[in-house]
Amino acid sequence: MQGLKIKITKTAELEQPTSAQIVASIDDLLLEILLRLPITSLLCFKTVSKHWLSLITNPKFSVLCHPNPNPALGLFLPSTSVLKPKFDYVHFDSQNPTNPPFKKLKFTKDPFGITILQSCNGLLLCCSNRIRQPINYYVYNPTTKHYTTLPKSLLGTENSKIHGLSLAFDPAKSPHYRVICIRDSELSPQHYQIEIYSSETGPWRLSGGPFIADVNFSTGVYWNGSIHWISTNGNSNSLCYNIDLESLGVMPMPHVPDNNISLTTTYFGESCDHLHLIQISNPQIQFDVYEMKRDYSDWFVKYKAIRYNLVSKTFQKLCDDEVGDEQVCFLSAAAAFEYIQSLCCV
Repeated sequence: MQGLKIKITKTAELEQPTSAQIVASIDDLLLEILLRLPITSLLCFKTVSKHWLSLITNPKFSVLCHPNPNPALGLFLPSTSVLKPKFDYVHFDSQNPTNPPFKKLKFTKDPFGITILQSCNGLLLCCSNRIRQPINYYVYNPTTKHYTTLPKSLLGTENSKIHGLSLAFDPAKSPHYRVICIRDSELSPQHYQIEIYSSETGPWRLSGGPFIADVNFSTGVYWNGSIHWISTNGNSNSLCYNIDLESLGVMPMPHVPDNNISLTTTYFGESCDHLHLIQISNPQIQFDVYEMKRDYSDWFVKYKAIRYNLVSKTFQKLCDDEVGDEQVCFLSAAAAFEYIQSLCCV
């Protein structure tokens, strides 16, 4: 009997995965790589695949990507034009300047243009130009070009005037932001009422009861977990609102020397996680740059003054870090809004 012959066909060797495929298949390893890339690269890599898109746009990724607030790349300076506002841009790195993110805000159609109210860790709080009624309010991310229109206020009646809105966003703590609105109280005449909007929970809601204050609610500044408003009465205490506790507190103002006739506040804002205040003393036309201690115990004179030439695009230091008793001639001051790159979803 002839032996049975069996023909065995060799199967093709299995393809070995490449190093790139191995990395792409391990989320933890892929995340470690993505976390080390600049934001401009991450915006491009969102188009690689749906999987990469889901990783990069996950709210938790933006917190992991930048556990500390990013440094500002430049400043938006509003023009003096009332109709359809424009913005000049000052880049902090004069050696490697980049194109400004925008000159006009065009993320939504608005016949009278859009202006900036506040910048906060990469997000901009914006509104319709104030010659238009009713006013729409927006939160805009200039890095991702995404925005959201804030819903109508809970107290949005003709008799309930808005005195100011402030944005609170700390990407090191949460991917979500909150907007604080100060309105006239409908229950108590000549009192104020606080409303809060959260990107996490949605609609506006009331916070606390009616209160009285003598501060400028149009220039709120987020710092140290609170919104701060400065006094309109010189040396009186200012106001701060703790976001997590939803409680109001007081903040001292710098001491006014007896020989000063008057003081004018030209800047109040946050920079590199510090709260700063610039005041001009008349009639000498000189200014001091103050910084608030984190425990709110006092302001102290600090910081170097720098002059920026818009024509030559050069910086010049006017004085040392510790100003002390030195005095610097003051020429002009204008509203300025920091540009900080952020992946935050709005």
